[in-house]
This record gives sequence, structure tokens and C-alpha cells, in this order.
Amino acid sequence: MKRKYERPMAFEETFMTNEYVAACWGVACSIDSANKVDKGHYGVDHVAKHCGLDTNQHIYTNSKGVAVSMIEEGTDGLGNLPCNLYTDSSYRYSKSYSSVKQGDYIYWTTKSGDRTWHHQGYVKSTYKNRPNHS
Repeated sequence: MKRKYERPMAFEETFMTNEYVAACWGVACSIDSANKVDKGHYGVDHVAKHCGLDTNQHIYTNSKGVAVSMIEEGTDGLGNLPCNLYTDSSYRYSKSYSSVKQGDYIYWTTKSGDRTWHHQGYVKSTYKNRPNHS
């Protein structure tokens, strides 16, 4: 069998994404401060291994890096809870997610049944070991 000689050539491919993977930021609830706000409300406790972990609250961003939503995961058997953002510790006035940036101290609530948790904490950057977690 005869083989045909082919001249060596280099080809270059450019990787083009066809889909945006949202980045997300973590927020750990400052459990001591939050427990002071919810003191005396039966069944409403802020615990280090749940809302106290920055891996349990995620702020999701769009392709421009602007915050668009927040979910609490890893609850104590309550499933994923949507978070409502507020301007300050009075928890009276809603705040747009688009105004949130890394390093901000924020206030939010989660609800399950007739219970409402009043959270607060610092927004942290995307996890170092999971840069595209979403």
C-alpha cells in the first residue's frame, strides 16, 4: 500500500461558548445578630451548620455580573427557600438584587409555612474551588 505524503500544517480552533454559566456569590448569615432579631419566635433559629454557612445562600448573577436572585439551600429539611432582600435591619423596604455587590452587608428573609427568618451577612466572592458554581 502506498502512502500519500501530506505536508504538516497547524490548525487553530477558537473556543466559543454557546451558553453562559451564571456565577454566584455566597452569603453566610451572621447568626448571633440574626438570632437577636428573631429572639422569642418559636422554631426560628439561625444555626452555624445551615444559614451560617456561605455555601448555603447563593446570589446568582447574570452574564454582566449583576445580581439577579438569591436562594437558601441546605436548610434543615425545608428544601430550597427563595430569599427576599431588604434595605436595612428594619426589614420593611425591599431592595433590588441588582444593587448588591461583593463585600456588601445585606439583610434578607426566608419563609417556610408561618415562620419567617430574618437574616443578615456579608456577600462573599465566588468560591475559590468552584468558580462556576451555580
